[in-house]
Amino acid sequence: MGARLLEGDRCYTYDRGGRCTYSFNNYTALGVRGPLGLALDFNNVPLDVFFEVALVLDFLVDHDSRYDNGVYVDVNGAFGIRYYFN
Repeated sequence: MGARLLEGDRCYTYDRGGRCTYSFNNYTALGVRGPLGLALDFNNVPLDVFFEVALVLDFLVDHDSRYDNGVYVDVNGAFGIRYYFN
């Protein structure tokens, strides 16, 4: 489990033409993040491969007053390769 703090502008939904249809401008969000992942560590090589999926609950404070403040659910994902230098 972890926390995150975001500030700035964010678009939540886009239409088929790529235009933003639901956005927050000048907002602050404090969120709780719960990741679940898998890492493959190779014994003979200083290398590992990882994959992660995280559920995020953002508690939003919208400063432009166009939308109500609320809780928003998001899913994040990541994958990558790490090389360890000695």
